[in-house]
Amino acid sequence: MAGRSWVLALAFSLIAQSAVADYRSGLAAYMRNDFTTAIAEWTPVATQGDARAQFNLGLMAETGEGAAPDYAAAASWYRLAADQGDVRAQSNLGVILATGLAGAADFPEALHWLRLAADQGDAAARFHLGALYESGTGVAQDDAEALRLFTLAAEQNIPDAHHALGRMYARGSGVAADPAEARRHYRAAAAQGHVGALHALIDIYQNGTPPDPITTLLWATIAAARGDAAAADLRARLEATLPQPDIDTARRRIMPCIGSGYTTCD
Repeated sequence: MAGRSWVLALAFSLIAQSAVADYRSGLAAYMRNDFTTAIAEWTPVATQGDARAQFNLGLMAETGEGAAPDYAAAASWYRLAADQGDVRAQSNLGVILATGLAGAADFPEALHWLRLAADQGDAAARFHLGALYESGTGVAQDDAEALRLFTLAAEQNIPDAHHALGRMYARGSGVAADPAEARRHYRAAAAQGHVGALHALIDIYQNGTPPDPITTLLWATIAAARGDAAAADLRARLEATLPQPDIDTARRRIMPCIGSGYTTCD
């Protein structure tokens, strides 16, 4: 009996070593953009229960690496990894189920996975769960809970969360209206290239009471430099109508604004 146990232990050890080797081979193939080989190496490993390979195959299926995007396949792989406690898989599966990418939306299951991942600190899950609470999609609308989740995600520097908080503080949704806090969050999102946040900042200064054309020009110039056509058009119109001293003031403020990480731009 002891000899048999030793043989079985050796067999399992060899299988485990082979799985590790296959996973590493798949990872090496993926890193050199050989997605076909990565899929071929990871599929048997994932079938044997490796959560890392299951997640990776889910991500490749979702993003269309190695083949056309296949959200149903992505959800299947993610679910296998999620059942094993992979937080990233739980978060991604929740998003697919909530958005109906793999078929009809399934909000009860989506909420299950998003809450599970959010409670474990996953920033993306916190943001997406907050978005569901803000809109009341698949769950009772709750601005206070949305604000809480967005705040947690923003503390993990998720630009979409900062943008959402900017919107909520600007509107006074779930919290007292606070224009300064709204601008702070919009700037934090804009610093990461969030186009919606840049547009929000432009709108604040362009349509404020009173309007602030100099700061509007500052943000339009920053957004235009990021390739935003509407901002470039606004910049051109402002530069055609503003006095040259105002244009010079806006231009002098741009580099200090960018250098501060967009914290000192007002």
